Order: sequence, then structure tokens, then C-alpha cells
Amino acid sequence: GEAPAFVLQSSIDSSNVRSFNETAELASLGAEFAWRLAEMVETKGHHGFFLDSCLHHCMSWGQIRAGDGLSQPLAFLSWWKHILQNGTTRKQQQQQQQQQQ
Repeated sequence: GEAPAFVLQSSIDSSNVRSFNETAELASLGAEFAWRLAEMVETKGHHGFFLDSCLHHCMSWGQIRAGDGLSQPLAFLSWWKHILQNGTTRKQQQQQQQQQQ
């Protein structure tokens, strides 16, 4: 099987941004990252991610928080505990429930 991955990513990663003059392009870049990560989780099911909108590249572990105050390490821990405790992912659980109906 495929190993689960948890992605930490900025939607405007400083390694991918050459200019701040084109805000529409920055918004497009961020939307593309969000779409690709959501697609990965939806199709694979066992992956997780923490996507922020801060301009950075690496070196921010634990410093960035979601709107509800959840930090990157706590988001990862929550995701990993779910994988370990359930032996399956949310998507796999949904598929199993649908098959049982």
C-alpha cells in the first residue's frame, strides 16, 4: 500500500513567488495549491495537509496556526492519531459505510 503523507504547505510559498505585484496571480497560485491538495486527499483518502496563506518556505513548524488556533504540530497529531486509532481514513470509513447500506 501507499504510505500516508501529511503535507505542510504555504499557498504562496516564497520559493514559488517571484513578484508581489500581481495579486491575481498570487491568488491563482494559492487556489491551485488548495485544489491539488484537496484532490489528493479526496482521491487517496489517507493523506492530510495543513495549508496556510503565509509567505514562507520551511522553518515555520509550530509557528503558524489555523483560524481556530490549531497549530501545525497539533493538526498533524490529530490526523496521525486518527490513522492509528481507526486503522482507516475518513474516506475509507465512508466507503465501508456505503457498502454496508
